[in-house]
Amino acid sequence: GFSPTRQCPKDGRDEKIQLMRDEMRTLTGLLEKTRAEKDDLANRATGLFEAIERLGKQKTDCERDAAEAKSQLSLATTRIEDSVIEIDCLRKELAERTLHLEDALSKIRA
Repeated sequence: GFSPTRQCPKDGRDEKIQLMRDEMRTLTGLLEKTRAEKDDLANRATGLFEAIERLGKQKTDCERDAAEAKSQLSLATTRIEDSVIEIDCLRKELAERTLHLEDALSKIRA
């Protein structure tokens, strides 16, 4: 029958068991390292998504600012064009008045 004191034949089982334990320790270490890398990658991905969201918001802000600037430029251009027309009208009016004054002066001198 079975006797607890009886020794198992030494056929390399202890070495195999030790190798399996070592392999298990190695695999456990690799698993922990892989988990840590996975967590690190997840954190990086979150950081990238947040950065992309910030850039998207900045792009939207820039587009809004550009549209506002374009609108302001358009208004300024219209004002300048109106001023140019007004200056031209004033110049013509001044020329006419100058002619009238010169005419009046020539009549006074005559």
